[in-house]
Amino acid sequence: MTTIGAVEDQIAVLIIGFVLTSVVGGFVGYYFQKATWQANRRESERLAAAGMFDELSRSMDRRLYRMWLLHWALKSGDDARVGKALDAYRHVLYEWNDSLNRSLALAYRYFGEGVWKHLDRVLYEDFARLGAHLEDEYRQRRGGARSVAPALLVERQLQALSNDVYGVNRFLISLIQHGAVGLYQRSPGDWLERPPWGDELKRGSEGPRVAEWQRALNLARDSFASPEVGPLVVDGRFGPATQEATASFQEHHHLQADRIVGPLTRAVMDPLVTERRQPTW
Repeated sequence: MTTIGAVEDQIAVLIIGFVLTSVVGGFVGYYFQKATWQANRRESERLAAAGMFDELSRSMDRRLYRMWLLHWALKSGDDARVGKALDAYRHVLYEWNDSLNRSLALAYRYFGEGVWKHLDRVLYEDFARLGAHLEDEYRQRRGGARSVAPALLVERQLQALSNDVYGVNRFLISLIQHGAVGLYQRSPGDWLERPPWGDELKRGSEGPRVAEWQRALNLARDSFASPEVGPLVVDGRFGPATQEATASFQEHHHLQADRIVGPLTRAVMDPLVTERRQPTW
């Protein structure tokens, strides 16, 4: 009897051990399988975002460089050089427009709303503004008119755009390096690097973000300016006119009229701009 009981005990231990091993092993295997799947998925998102960054960066750099070439050609006055530079710029512009909506949609998908808005409403708008300026200068010079703006001013605006493109490229690389892209995006409060659009704008500021603010003031002009006050010149320079328009906007919306564009002023302006950007049917 003792021998039979001992055998039964051994069998019971083996059964319990088998069940525990199977169940625990299954859970352990599932845990590691899930962890591996998540790691692979995160890496897949990171690689896809890196590919998207490469496309965006190359596209902006190519257009910017062709704009510089066109500016230098116009500055030289050499008709053959101007014609060659203009053809090269228009070719890049065609490629840019051919994939514009796709690029913006993928930028939203992999880098989030903040990056998308900065590209769409700030950088791309300034690319369009300066590109149109260069084409206008070409047409006026061809017609024998003087340059529409001093060359030094154009160079300053192109350099400001170049600096902003570099800033957004650096920020996107940081997001990719930390895996904060695609399905694994972080909220703005958890970003490990300050976004290039986070600084205040004030007297002396220059660049695409100032131009974007000037466009916003023009769009919202009916909410704070008298009818006889004309729109601001969108030149990307935070000068006296932009400073005073900013103060008027702040006063009419019960903000401190410090002539500085900070988070509170932006928070009031954003819904006004969104409302006025919507198409009317």
